Amino acid sequence: MTGASPGSPAVPTGRGRDSLRDGGTGGRILQALRTSGPATRADLSRILGISRTRVGQVIGELARMNLVTDAPAPHGQEARLGRPGSAVRLRTGLGFVVGVNITHAHVRCLATDLAHVVVAAADEPLVDPLDIDQAIEVVARVVRRVIDKAAAVQGECLGVGLALPAPIDPETLRAAPSSCHQLWVDAPVRELLQARIGLPVYVGNHGNLAVLAERLWGDGHRVDDFIWIGLDTNVGGGICSGGQLLRGRDGFAGELGHIVVDPRGEICRCGNQGCLETVASLDSMQRALRPVYGEVEPSRIFELIGRAEPAALRAITNLGTHVGVAVSTLINILNPSLFIVGGLLSRQCGPVILDAIRTEMNRRALPAARRSVRLQFSALRRPEPLGAAALVLMDTSRHLVIDEAGRPHWT
Repeated sequence: MTGASPGSPAVPTGRGRDSLRDGGTGGRILQALRTSGPATRADLSRILGISRTRVGQVIGELARMNLVTDAPAPHGQEARLGRPGSAVRLRTGLGFVVGVNITHAHVRCLATDLAHVVVAAADEPLVDPLDIDQAIEVVARVVRRVIDKAAAVQGECLGVGLALPAPIDPETLRAAPSSCHQLWVDAPVRELLQARIGLPVYVGNHGNLAVLAERLWGDGHRVDDFIWIGLDTNVGGGICSGGQLLRGRDGFAGELGHIVVDPRGEICRCGNQGCLETVASLDSMQRALRPVYGEVEPSRIFELIGRAEPAALRAITNLGTHVGVAVSTLINILNPSLFIVGGLLSRQCGPVILDAIRTEMNRRALPAARRSVRLQFSALRRPEPLGAAALVLMDTSRHLVIDEAGRPHWT
């Protein structure tokens, strides 16, 4: 496929301009490429329910308009037998999106182009902000830095996705009460950030956005039913069922950290007792090791485990065992194909945790349900900001139009 240089204007024919209108085949293909990433003609035919011949014709028109270009094979195509179909992608310069992850200590931000390639990144500490306005100002500062890095080559920014460490009320789009920092609860985060940066802002919680990231960039693209568990300062989670993010009636599905694994256990910050988060988070590891080693920083914990110190190994094994109890319950209820384990603890202590989860899973899960379940680490180091970017990419209300001068922009 050949086309004009990335910076040259689109030159639509009458048919091509009609194809971009709402409901036109060209517009539908562009939207599919933005939401799903690079795809072959066969993929687009299947996704859109259009013949491959028609897809090929419209892609030719879009290439002549300098809107699409050739791409490497999408996920999984390289391993197929036979000659894979050539893939196409939205060309560089048609725009980009920004994803932001807020944790208890950092703001991490990245930008991806519309072919899902990360093109810029920045982060900044978030140390004890006095109020929500001060916290949002830090977020806005990091976002502006990333936009400045990406805009020169990628064109317009379509919006900013924001990953918050709390469940999101679907009616107010604000953080609901949970075990997160009270600073974020019921705060107008979306509105405050929109006012500072002048762009649409989308919000979601860490676990759900990690699922979106695994679906677009990770191993979640290979299966329709999987569960993501994040073992970090807190315990997060998200569920993909039938190829769709499972949100629940009120948007609070996937709060795996609050599965009760020990009814007589510690009181959780959510007010319940014996939640998984009380025994399977980085905070719980620090509490468990305090009687032996005193106050220990995370780096010290990982060093102790690396040296196979008995107390540290026992603590991390106990952590994995508790996760295995929760995993077994989820297997029996949801029958997933895959568990993806992410978060700082999985990256630093993965093999020990995975062995303990698998041992408990084999003890407790129904044999028929567990026999086809795979358990693996996430290949994505930080899925949350990617998932936040995916919120913007997947907004199907946005459409590409060509102005009279031949310049493309999103409405």
